[in-house]
Amino acid sequence: MKRVKRISSSVTIGFNGLVSSKDPYVTDMSKATRARGFAFSKGALTGKIGIDKAVKYNGAGEFEALKANQTLKDIFLFRLRSDGEDDFQLVAQTSDGEILKTPLFREGGFESVAQIGTTGDITEANINLDGNDYLLLCSKDKDLLVLTKSAAMVNSEAPHFSTVAVYNERVFGGVEGVENQVWFSDDFDPFNWKVSLAEAGYLNFNDEGGRVTKVISMHGHLYIFREYGIYRLTAYSVQSEFILKKVISDTGIIYAGSIEACGDCVIFFAEKGLFLFDGYNVKRVANELPEIKCATSVTAAYLNGNYYMAVGLEDEKKNDCVIRYDVRLDSISILFGVEVTKLKAFRMNAVDDVVCLVKTPNGMRLGRMSESGAIFDEATEKTYESPPMTAYPSKLRCIRSATFKCDGEATFFVVIDGVSFSYPVKGKGGLQTIFIDRSGYNVRFEISSGASKIRITPIRVSVDYIDV
Repeated sequence: MKRVKRISSSVTIGFNGLVSSKDPYVTDMSKATRARGFAFSKGALTGKIGIDKAVKYNGAGEFEALKANQTLKDIFLFRLRSDGEDDFQLVAQTSDGEILKTPLFREGGFESVAQIGTTGDITEANINLDGNDYLLLCSKDKDLLVLTKSAAMVNSEAPHFSTVAVYNERVFGGVEGVENQVWFSDDFDPFNWKVSLAEAGYLNFNDEGGRVTKVISMHGHLYIFREYGIYRLTAYSVQSEFILKKVISDTGIIYAGSIEACGDCVIFFAEKGLFLFDGYNVKRVANELPEIKCATSVTAAYLNGNYYMAVGLEDEKKNDCVIRYDVRLDSISILFGVEVTKLKAFRMNAVDDVVCLVKTPNGMRLGRMSESGAIFDEATEKTYESPPMTAYPSKLRCIRSATFKCDGEATFFVVIDGVSFSYPVKGKGGLQTIFIDRSGYNVRFEISSGASKIRITPIRVSVDYIDV
């Protein structure tokens, strides 16, 4: 009788994020090759990524419905000081070009502010001047709209901006249709655009860096993002002393909607991946980021250590997911199957939120990023796929059992030589073991769950490697 050589061992299926290699064999079992709807949290697999309905704060109730046949196009935060206390308003652009506002911490419905007559993209900037608060709403095809606490004014002298920021008491912006210029307002007067050495003016670029896509004030400088590079401007009161320097140009095309200030750095998505820029150097992050099919409608926001980006992961024409990048852990989680058209970080004194606009079969809905494991109270479908087992590639693998903790119902799959075997798992909380006893050469594992609240610890798989 021939003696069969057997090696008994164990393999741990870990939940430390996604693999950073496109080749699934260049990895171990501690990371996933694919995960949708699941989040990675302290080594466990959880459902802690979702979207909840946005409501007002301090018990001020829900947002009222818009007029019939009117939907939200974009949203902005207006910071105000009222009677010595901070006040915050949600300002909205509607599908028919109307500008509305509503308080965030008090009861009250939407109030019409202006009819701007454009459904194009708007960029905004909050500015405080001489104790007065203003919200600047700039569009590519309409005059600058200036909101105060109680009024709306149009400034027809300002250029039509595609991006705008406040830096050293001036307003700077990229102008629609003019690739090689950045304009700036008069010092301490964002409403004066008369060009002179003592007032407003503009800077020219003498290269082919593409159009200006974003301007951001950070570290005492203004950073100017163009399609193919980043420039640093140092600008104080005297125009002749402005200093402009190119700092980065090797990331490939930079997608405008992804550029977001993240504390003391900027994160953006470009042709070559996701990048972190500290004002001087750029480095690629989130190497496990899957291939993005559509970034033309990308939108992003940053809050409390997390960078959120809505892109088309599998859809080539529109956004179909939100990717959450944890800056501190350098890991990502993906909320799949949702079309988010806008992401905005609302930073307020007592509450911070990433507010979003979600396209649904019933129209646009106002939401907020959460850890609910659901989208508007409907639990998301969550899937996880492990890399294939690679140890002892010439031996037959006999999968004996799998042991783990699971809070919440799920289904565990063993895929052997292309055939999937499923094992329902009840959320018992304590350790549980699934007995499998199936053999094959090509083995990997999958998990699915339709529960909003779920937590699965790393899975210990008992396996025998057999010479046959």
